Amino acid sequence: MATGWKGIGLGALGLLALETLVQEEASTRVGALFAAPGRVARRFLDPTVPAIPDRRSSSSSSASSEPAVATTTAPAPTVPLIPGWPTGGTLA
Repeated sequence: MATGWKGIGLGALGLLALETLVQEEASTRVGALFAAPGRVARRFLDPTVPAIPDRRSSSSSSASSEPAVATTTAPAPTVPLIPGWPTGGTLA
């Protein structure tokens, strides 16, 4: 007997969903449901939007208006693979 009530309940829910879809404002409601995921997909696929946003601060904390000079560090010393070889352990 419980399956009969379940069928009636599901039928009523189906009719409510169908009525909602065929109302005059239904196209705007359904369109609004797909608008947000569509915006997310367009933003995700947009080549002009960086995948990792630049979080560096752009505040003018320095007094001069000159661009900052990039400092380079010396490369890390290499450890010989085979100690005692004149080329540092490489085969080249």
